[in-house]
Amino acid sequence: MNLKLEALMGFGLGMLLGCGVPAASDDGDSCPIGKHMCECLSDGSCDVNLQCVDGTCVFPGGAETGTTEDTETGADTGTEAETETGDGDGDGDGDGDPCPAGMLGCACYGNDTCDDGLMCEAGSCVEIVCAEGTLGCPCYGNMTCEGSLVCEADTCVDPACPDGQEGCPCYGNDTCDDVLVCEADVCVMNCPEGEEGCACYPNMTCNVGLLCEMGTCEAPVCPLGDDGCECYPNMTCNMGLACMMGSCCVEGELGCACDPDMQCSDPLVCNMGVCEEPEP
Repeated sequence: MNLKLEALMGFGLGMLLGCGVPAASDDGDSCPIGKHMCECLSDGSCDVNLQCVDGTCVFPGGAETGTTEDTETGADTGTEAETETGDGDGDGDGDGDPCPAGMLGCACYGNDTCDDGLMCEAGSCVEIVCAEGTLGCPCYGNMTCEGSLVCEADTCVDPACPDGQEGCPCYGNDTCDDVLVCEADVCVMNCPEGEEGCACYPNMTCNVGLLCEMGTCEAPVCPLGDDGCECYPNMTCNMGLACMMGSCCVEGELGCACDPDMQCSDPLVCNMGVCEEPEP
């Protein structure tokens, strides 16, 4: 019986020595800290493209490609060369983890695009470079930007009031859009002196039919030459009206002018050039 037991023990020991044990890292840890499916680093971080979840380094979103058992035992389905280098994905970090397309440092998607905030350059996803002076990017050192962009908080943005538009700064050559004109470096409507809504002439007058109010030509509440309104400067009124004491009235009506050639309406009579009611 003892001989059989010794034989069995010897066979088992030989099998164990022949199969070997899982390979370990230099520090004796078979799952290097910071690697895929291994313990996170002391600062809670992991290798690139991995994140620390519940103390373990995993891919973002749980996109795992192997099993914990495979990682812990060092199982590898790659080639002999990959096994020797410990880099099954070819990204050079020696961890054997895949590099998901579209992520920083990984291959671009098939349409040469990458995840948000990245750009495709030479087939790899890299951080977007924001050129100075362009929209949304830092201003130049002298706090200026390209074209019509303005520098606000050290960032180039579209101006709130674009050059050349009404109420906005003029272009560099003192011009503006369409019918606007540049006055005091501001684009305003082309408003000739003397016209309604425009500045009065230097002598505080305006074109015919307008009054100068506070330096601006405005239409009177009662237009010149109309019935009951002021006469024109030459003491005339519109057709069919006469000017009496600076006001326009209907010819031939009570209180309006009359003469032998301009009779008053019945039963009014002309008395000293004015239409009046007849005496009883």
